[in-house]
Amino acid sequence: MVSLQVLQVNVNHSRAGHSAAFRTAKDTNSDFLCIQDPYVVDGFPLGDAHGYPSFSSNSYLCSRTVSFNIGSDLVTVGVCQGCPQGSVLAPHLWNFYFNDILCLNNDQMILQAYADDLALIIAASSRKNLEVTVSASLDLLYSHLQNLNLQVASEKTLAVVFRGTQNKNRQKRGLATLKRTPIFKLNNRTIRTVDSLKYLGIFIDNQFNWNDHITFLRSKMLGIIKNFHSVTGPNWGTGVSLLKHWYLTVIQPSLLFGAAVWGGSFTKKQINTLHSIQRIALLKISKGYRTCPTDALNVILGFPPLHVVANGLFIKF
Repeated sequence: MVSLQVLQVNVNHSRAGHSAAFRTAKDTNSDFLCIQDPYVVDGFPLGDAHGYPSFSSNSYLCSRTVSFNIGSDLVTVGVCQGCPQGSVLAPHLWNFYFNDILCLNNDQMILQAYADDLALIIAASSRKNLEVTVSASLDLLYSHLQNLNLQVASEKTLAVVFRGTQNKNRQKRGLATLKRTPIFKLNNRTIRTVDSLKYLGIFIDNQFNWNDHITFLRSKMLGIIKNFHSVTGPNWGTGVSLLKHWYLTVIQPSLLFGAAVWGGSFTKKQINTLHSIQRIALLKISKGYRTCPTDALNVILGFPPLHVVANGLFIKF
């Protein structure tokens, strides 16, 4: 959740002083398989002077082979790239390998990565400036990724444009700064600009009101509750105490994933939506009639309303 919180802070900071802020979510193809062993061997610092573990990268990465049988023949092939599977050092090798990309951070663009998911944040004073700045930044980023033998999945790359906070009054009067959606290109391919995108399991929309994410929770709840149809019914099945335990340990944590980011405040409509989402589980657990009020089910089962728990997690973190 720290990654999402930092991302939210960076976007809000960019919106505060500019009329438009750009954010894109990028993904790399076969990232761990593309790590070049010679690059790691030559560049990995030995010892703990830089905070890295001390080990012999030559013995760890060099002279690796894989053998397999083809009929009666044994074929051996050298392995010169990719993280050794199951190794506890694999995440550290990836962080070191990808660190050069994060070093591209400057006053014009902010890069943030979580594993192979890369977020790029850029702010500009107008649509035209935003298009120029983004295109230059994407070209620079693409070039550095090519040097690391990493390919960007352009079909998975999405862009969201946030309007600057100083233009709220103009937006209310219909005088929005951006009269058309900016056009961004990556390697001569147009990036799809959307109103919201999913990043690290959270739907982030261009208004930061989390409506799309809360709507997504309904379908998520319906998918989870299907698993209960075969183990409980109105007059049979698993007892209420065990169902309550499942709710507290499985359903609620799944629904409130990332609440430390999106659980700050809710509109009346969002609260009603969360009530209806929680009601699906409450009826299944209590085995009550559909006419039972949601507030009564909360009291009987001892479960606080979902928006209250989400807000508590937001305050806690």
